[in-house]
Amino acid sequence: MADVVIYNANNEVVANRTTNENGEIQFNYACDQAFKVVAAKELYTENSVAVEKTDAQEVSAQVLLDKIPEVIVLNPIFFDLDKHAITEQGTVELDKLVAIMASHPTMIVKVQSHTDARGNDAYNMKLSVRRVKATVEYVISKGIHAHRIFGSGMGETQLVNDCGNNADCAEEAHQANRRSEFIIVPE
Repeated sequence: MADVVIYNANNEVVANRTTNENGEIQFNYACDQAFKVVAAKELYTENSVAVEKTDAQEVSAQVLLDKIPEVIVLNPIFFDLDKHAITEQGTVELDKLVAIMASHPTMIVKVQSHTDARGNDAYNMKLSVRRVKATVEYVISKGIHAHRIFGSGMGETQLVNDCGNNADCAEEAHQANRRSEFIIVPE
């Protein structure tokens, strides 16, 4: 149900209503007057529609509300060099993901796993696929259905810094590239 406020041409409130289960309201108003209908609902964007003067006996107006996307903050999980096993830091973040997915039963998540640039490109692509598999299997092992999480290995194609092939970088900089990230797939 949504809250609806009706304003006259002078922007004065003339009626307050709450919609029924079907999202409908009724109100009486002088037919030779223009008015504005504003609808609002928690977790939805407010919207309005103007209704022009008319001599019709009955007027229908539809106000559509868009759901506000939730912002979910998860840190990427990081991997050790040349490994695909989930680290202790990774389990903390994945447990957060599992809790969020459990409380949002229609949420679908895409995992993108990455490597640093050390090693050859083909090997790194295979390693990133193993990281996706380990990440997805962990989430599924915690009770999330397999159709709700999937992923792709990105290898070293999306580095977060300038530590590409043959770059002289500190270990921490390489570590930043060895990660799995989470993308919520729109419903």
